[in-house]
Amino acid sequence: MKLTAAKKRFIAWWTSLALNSESPKTILALDPSLQATGWAIFKDGELLDSGSLDTPTSKYSTREQLEAISTLVDEKVFEYVPGFVVTEAINVAKKFTGVRGVSLANGAVISSIYEPETIFYSIPVQSIKASHEYESEEGEDSKQASIKAALGVFGIDVGEDDNRADAMLIGRMACRISDIMSDLREIDPWDDETIRLKLKEHSKTKLGSSCVNRLLTPDTLKDADAKEHRKAVYRVGSGWPVILKRAGRS
Repeated sequence: MKLTAAKKRFIAWWTSLALNSESPKTILALDPSLQATGWAIFKDGELLDSGSLDTPTSKYSTREQLEAISTLVDEKVFEYVPGFVVTEAINVAKKFTGVRGVSLANGAVISSIYEPETIFYSIPVQSIKASHEYESEEGEDSKQASIKAALGVFGIDVGEDDNRADAMLIGRMACRISDIMSDLREIDPWDDETIRLKLKEHSKTKLGSSCVNRLLTPDTLKDADAKEHRKAVYRVGSGWPVILKRAGRS
């Protein structure tokens, strides 16, 4: 595993973020969209609860959908006080209406995160699919893979609720990313060999490999610079881990 200058700058930035906040013990994972939003709560790496919120366009206006998503996040943040909120990243390859809807839903999530040191992170669907062993069979919808994975990994039958399944799998990745962040915290960010060995150790499983690859993907590294280490970065859907600095609720 080669650590380029850009990757080393990013690891240094990530580690400085970790050093300035405790490792998140509680994670809120979300698969947000206007039609339905899956959610899952993890504590100390264990799934506590999960479910989904249905807000079909046939019954809700866009404003009502966004208000419902915001209320859901408010309730979960108030009840569990997560230190890490993670969502499925916006897939720009989708048609415009789909991207618009997911972007609005993500905006509703972010606007509801009001703890100043909450870490926000987004994970692309490709990384989520690569993190488990379950695949759709011929003739099946790709959503079936998530449903199978939820049953195989967590032993939970979600029925046809792929949004809930996706949130559970997103949270599973977030737990491992949190573990990697904790390990990196203990290492000098410029100690290339130790970092390389630690990342290699985390990459031994399919889940670990997906998480390490996610942390070191080009879009995550884009514009990484040492000068930005202590600045809060606010980029919806870019894949950056960020500390949201909010003066208050609008």
